[in-house]
Amino acid sequence: MRERFIQVRGLKICLCEWGESGKPVVVCLHGYLDQGAAWAKVAEHIAAQGYHFIAPDARGHGKSDHAPAGSDYHFPDYLSDLDGVLDQLNLDEVILFGHSMGGTIASLYAGVRPERIRVLGIVEGLGPPAEKLTDLPDKIRLHLDQIRSLKPHRVFEDIDAGAKRLQKMTPGLDAEFARFLAERSTEPTDNGIQWRWDPLHRTRMPSVFSTESYSEALRRITAPVTLIYGDRSWYQFPDLTERESCLKNQTRHTVPGSHSLHIDSPEAVAEIFLDAIRSAAR
Repeated sequence: MRERFIQVRGLKICLCEWGESGKPVVVCLHGYLDQGAAWAKVAEHIAAQGYHFIAPDARGHGKSDHAPAGSDYHFPDYLSDLDGVLDQLNLDEVILFGHSMGGTIASLYAGVRPERIRVLGIVEGLGPPAEKLTDLPDKIRLHLDQIRSLKPHRVFEDIDAGAKRLQKMTPGLDAEFARFLAERSTEPTDNGIQWRWDPLHRTRMPSVFSTESYSEALRRITAPVTLIYGDRSWYQFPDLTERESCLKNQTRHTVPGSHSLHIDSPEAVAEIFLDAIRSAAR
C-alpha cells in the first residue's frame, strides 16, 4: 500500500492505493470510524488482477483532515468530498464500491450522478434503519446535548492496546493487521495514544434518514449493482428488501462473516467484485 494526499474542498484527503497507475481505477469507500487501509486484503487481490485500487480516508477518519471547527459530518458533506476526489483523479466514469456508511454514500452518489458510475458494489450499506419525521425534535435535542458535552478520546497505553481494541470491535482482525491499522489511525498523547478520528463522530445526526428520499436515489441508479451480505451479520431491518427492489439491475450475494466482510471474507468479496466488473465489460 502507498499513500498520497490531495486537496478536496479545502481539506487534505489521504488516498490509500494499490496497483499500478494507468490501470483501470476502482474507488472504494470505507465505513463509519474505519479507514481506507482497512480494504488492504480486498485491494491486494483486485490489484493483482490489473486494477488501480484507491480507498480514500473520509474526512475526519484515518489520515485525512478533520472538518473545520464549527462544521459537521453528514451525508451531503461526504458526497461533495467524493465528487471532489473523482474530479481530482479525472475520473469521468468509475467503478465504485463501498461498505456500510461508505456503501450508503456510494449508492446515494450513484443515484445523483448515475452517468458517472459504471459498476456499483455495496457491502452491507443500503442505508441505516428508517426513521420517522416525528423523531426529528428528539434527535436534534440529543445532538445539541452531545455537542455540549463532547467526550474526549480514550487514551491507550500503547499501540498493542489500541490493536486489541480493534480486534474486540472486529474479531476477524488478525494481530498483525490490527496493529497496522492501529498504528495508522492513532496519534501520541502525553500518556499514551488515542484515535485520530474526530470525536465529533460520536454525536448523532440532527436529522432523520428518509427512506422515501433514499429509495428515489436508488431508483435513479443505472449501473449494475452488486450487493454483498454476511451470513452472521446484524445488518438486517424491516424494509431492506424493499430498498433492494428499487434497484433496476442488482445481484445479491451472501458470504461467511459478520458486518465487516472486507475483514472476515476479503477474498470472497474481491472475487464477487471482480466478477461484477468483468460482467459489466462484456
